[in-house]
Amino acid sequence: MEEYDDLPYQHSTGCSRCNTPEYEPGYAFRLCKACRKKLSRYPVKKEIVWATIGVGVILLVAIFRLPGYFQAGVGYMKGKKLVEEHKYLSAEKYFKATLKKFPDHLGAMMHLIKASYLNDNEAQADSLLALAGGKDIPTDDEELQAMLEFINDHISHSRIEDTALARTLADLEEDTAAYLAKLDSYVVAAPYDLAAKTALAYTYEDLQLYEKADSLCAQVIHNAPLLRPAYYERLSALRDLKKYKEGLKLAEDLLSQNTESIQALMTLTSFQLRLNMDKQALLTIRQAAALAPEDSSVLFMLALACHYNRQQDESHRILTKLKNRPDADTGSIALLHSYITDKVSYK
Repeated sequence: MEEYDDLPYQHSTGCSRCNTPEYEPGYAFRLCKACRKKLSRYPVKKEIVWATIGVGVILLVAIFRLPGYFQAGVGYMKGKKLVEEHKYLSAEKYFKATLKKFPDHLGAMMHLIKASYLNDNEAQADSLLALAGGKDIPTDDEELQAMLEFINDHISHSRIEDTALARTLADLEEDTAAYLAKLDSYVVAAPYDLAAKTALAYTYEDLQLYEKADSLCAQVIHNAPLLRPAYYERLSALRDLKKYKEGLKLAEDLLSQNTESIQALMTLTSFQLRLNMDKQALLTIRQAAALAPEDSSVLFMLALACHYNRQQDESHRILTKLKNRPDADTGSIALLHSYITDKVSYK
């Protein structure tokens, strides 16, 4: 007698399991009612059950995390789009959000370093640069290599290359003559050190040697067209030289690097006011106010622009707001009051 092995018969014309002639029609696999019921209760190995549960849990976690990953990815791409539009303040927010979700995202980190620099936040740029110092930039990634080149060409120029000299200059800060002599001789010997040239220009400005400060900064900008500290120092010199049209053009060039630079918007406003471009000045400073509505310096310039556009009520409202702030600067408030009451002319 043939032993029954409980497996389906491969060539049965009846039930594929017990070979009875009677089977349930309408199914792809021929089984009688009894066998179909028995097989539906067939025990599944525990390993298979737990593996199935594990896969299900992983799938559920992935489904729940997917919106966050997707949002971070979309945010990163939005940031890159804003970079193309030279809107670095808005772009910075997206890159920070990406890094909060993915701390090791090299692209977001490099973009954020550049954005911080162009937003005139060198302290943040330096901190991020130190954080990214141990990371390798893929040599075949042209975008990241371009940002690395930008960082090397500009952010690295924010510090004097000769660290020993930098320490010596720090010790000589109270002795202006010795400080100037030391820095001047170094710049002659190392004309490639753009940070030293910019520092020398600041010293000239303090000594009211505005022409020298302007000339030196012009050289720096020629060699590094995006070295922002040199722009601000030259703009200060041009203001003191009363070269307002030249200053206006330079301020516009600076703003074109980052159309959301608060400091550049305020600088442009100041030159527009001095050239009696009062309506344009109000439009410019309102852009800054939209980006930084609580910034004291922005509010100062906004009150000033409102004054010259005959919006006295608004000027005095802003003045009152500045007075009532817990961090109120009495000196700047007194100066603003003298401007908007025409005791002193800003122009």
